[in-house]
Amino acid sequence: MFTLRPDNNMFGVNDPANNEFLQRNHEDREQQTQVALREAERVLPGAERIDWRHRTMSVKKLREAVAETAFPQLLRAGVQNFLFDGYEQVAVIFPDLVRVVNSTMYEELYAPMYGAELPKQVDPGQRFEESRLLGLDKRLRNIKFGRMLDIERELVDDDQTGQIIQKASSMGERVRYVEELAVMNAILNATYTTALGNRFSAPGRISQIHLEEATVALHEMRDPLGQLIMVQPDTILVSPSDEFEAAKLLQSALQPSVPGGSGLTAGTAVSGTTGWTMTMNPLQGLFQLKVSRFLPSKASAVKGLDGANGACILMQSKKSLVFQDRDPLEVAQEAQNAGESFSRDLYRWRVRRRFNCAMIESRYAFRLN
Repeated sequence: MFTLRPDNNMFGVNDPANNEFLQRNHEDREQQTQVALREAERVLPGAERIDWRHRTMSVKKLREAVAETAFPQLLRAGVQNFLFDGYEQVAVIFPDLVRVVNSTMYEELYAPMYGAELPKQVDPGQRFEESRLLGLDKRLRNIKFGRMLDIERELVDDDQTGQIIQKASSMGERVRYVEELAVMNAILNATYTTALGNRFSAPGRISQIHLEEATVALHEMRDPLGQLIMVQPDTILVSPSDEFEAAKLLQSALQPSVPGGSGLTAGTAVSGTTGWTMTMNPLQGLFQLKVSRFLPSKASAVKGLDGANGACILMQSKKSLVFQDRDPLEVAQEAQNAGESFSRDLYRWRVRRRFNCAMIESRYAFRLN
């Protein structure tokens, strides 16, 4: 049996060599502390009067402060989510109009063929006629769209108002707007001529008689070989200035306008005209109404074909209007230790989208104005 007794010397406390080492270590720490205080005084005058040993200056508090700075990291990561949310939630109409084609190249080729000529009666011993084939040859090159979003670091770290979320969301919305604008430009820039039969010689504001005549013209549309294309118009596209006019024409249960030619009234309409008061509306439920803010309006600088009213197009959706999708929406953040983010203390995001849109065959649309 033996008993352990406290003996300071077993830890080397009474060793003269060890005491000398501890003394030098203490002096080194004091010297480092004085250097740190002089540096703090240079950066922050009056620092020597701060009691660094006070409980509010404890190491525990400093660690909590470092942990709190991790919150902006989460907020910055959320910016990308709000960019995508803004992109998905914005109200646009073009997905209901276009035929989406996934692209894998710099430029895509489109060569749709018209139908073959109809067979003809052949008498005994008569030679069969040869049928001709015609088609289109169009190229559609992908276009890149993008923008930078710069946010000051202090705004990210100190923001309590939600402005960062609003800015990020609006950036996603702008990308969606560009897509809608590109589709509307493709529709407006299609070929509309009286020779093709897809526009009026005297265009004007949307009306019942114009819609009826445009519908008949599309039903009778022919290809370059003289064959019927079998267009089935199902959509009316208007600007905001004609939204309610079109809604009354398409949704009224009864006759929405006075029958007869332009300028006639109930008192001057020619007798014998089909349709009158309390008769059914032939346009009800015939087309779906789409309103785009990016079409020329009556109040905009650029107006419809008549130079006075908004644009109006009757078309078959998802047929000839192609949305060529090359790269989806991409959101990337610049590295914090490089570029403008480092030199200007910014958080920088970049949005990128690559696509294009075009009307491959204009015979599937009729421009009323």
